[in-house]
Formats: sequence, C-alpha cells, structure tokens
Amino acid sequence: MAHYIQNKNILVRTTDNENILFNPENGELHKVNAHALFVWQCVKRLSSLNNIIDKVKRKYSFNSEEDLKKSILKILKYFIKKNVIIEK
Repeated sequence: MAHYIQNKNILVRTTDNENILFNPENGELHKVNAHALFVWQCVKRLSSLNNIIDKVKRKYSFNSEEDLKKSILKILKYFIKKNVIIEK
C-alpha cells in the first residue's frame, strides 16, 4: 500500500481568501481550497490513504465514503504530479 508525505520544500501561505502552496524547486504556485490544504496537512508525516481518509472524515462530511476516497485520491494524484506530495 502506498504512503504519502509532504515535499518538505513546499512553502505555504494562507490568508482569509486563499491557500497557496509554492514549490521553489520549479517555481509553481498552487491555489488550493481548504479541503485540499487539509489533505496536504494530513501528510506532514508519512501517511497511508486510510489514515488520510480517517482524518478527513473527522473534519468534513461527504455523501459516501467512496466519494470521500475519490476526492482524496484526486487531490493526491494532482499533488504527486506537481511534486507537492511524495508517494513512497
């Protein structure tokens, strides 16, 4: 099973209106919603998908666990592609 961890080089800026993740390695800025930022925060330490799902379930409500899993996987896939999160 895959595990995920933050790219430690990512810089975060949060204001009342937006959340920005900046990757100084490639100069990319990523504006993310609160849900995506929370997923990113969940992987501060090496975390499994089930661990992330458990943390997100405690904070947000979803119609079904399958919808929640799809949402988290979509965020993780994007973050991995952009080198914001590392899959191990």
